[in-house]
Amino acid sequence: MNDYQGALVDCNKAIDLNINDKKAFFTRGMAKNGLGDNSDACLDWSKAKELGYIQADSYLRKFCK
Repeated sequence: MNDYQGALVDCNKAIDLNINDKKAFFTRGMAKNGLGDNSDACLDWSKAKELGYIQADSYLRKFCK
């Protein structure tokens, strides 16, 4: 839907409620990437991967060098 700002707000709330929400970190990374904040997106994808969200690895390889 390309509502990156709305997704960012929702993900921040989800992470506030559960600091180990790997999908929220992954999705927040997607939103940040969509907003052009690639550096912070990479940090979120790294955290998602650290928490066990395997799909984040392909985004790290593609966008984070």
